Amino acid sequence: MAVSDDVRKSVQAAVPPHTSNRAAVRLRARIAVLLTCIGAFAACDSVTPPNATSRTTPTATASPPRPCTFLTQPSAAAISGDAAVTNQALNVFEPIYGYVACIYSDPKHEANSVRVQIKSAPNGVDASALQEAATFFEGGEPVQPYASFAVPGVGESALGEAIPGVAFIVFATRDLLVYVGAFSASLSPSALRGGVENLAEQVAAAL
Repeated sequence: MAVSDDVRKSVQAAVPPHTSNRAAVRLRARIAVLLTCIGAFAACDSVTPPNATSRTTPTATASPPRPCTFLTQPSAAAISGDAAVTNQALNVFEPIYGYVACIYSDPKHEANSVRVQIKSAPNGVDASALQEAATFFEGGEPVQPYASFAVPGVGESALGEAIPGVAFIVFATRDLLVYVGAFSASLSPSALRGGVENLAEQVAAAL
């Protein structure tokens, strides 16, 4: 998907000052992916995946949990440090990649955003699937291997990263693949990671 001039301008403006060149390049790539994702999800309706359980087919495969059950405006505002974030994707199913997404972002400051995305994985999630998910959400950035992102209750196999402006974690629970990520132009990497960790713990406990 081509990146528009508006997206390019937003990406350039979103990088926090005093960010190293390497980190800035990586952060711009991640924000570009975020804005592209928001645009893609905005084009989709809030729908139920085609394999979801219906009232008339009780034996059908259950759909992924709705991520906005776990992510609310107050929690997104606290994690991103931006009280102006609003919902940009309310439990929206994206059919190409199979994720159901909840995204909160500040339309005027795209660097401030929080999202939870969940995907059904009926055959389970192995290490390679987690690696692929991390690469996907990082915009294909070839910074590997991704560091283990140990969070109580989430599992030792989780992968993630925390750099200036962004923190994320990808983990598996039961037959689900879960992404929790946040962007912030004002919070420190440690504060942003702490917010992502807390949210990931809540999601994992509920699942």
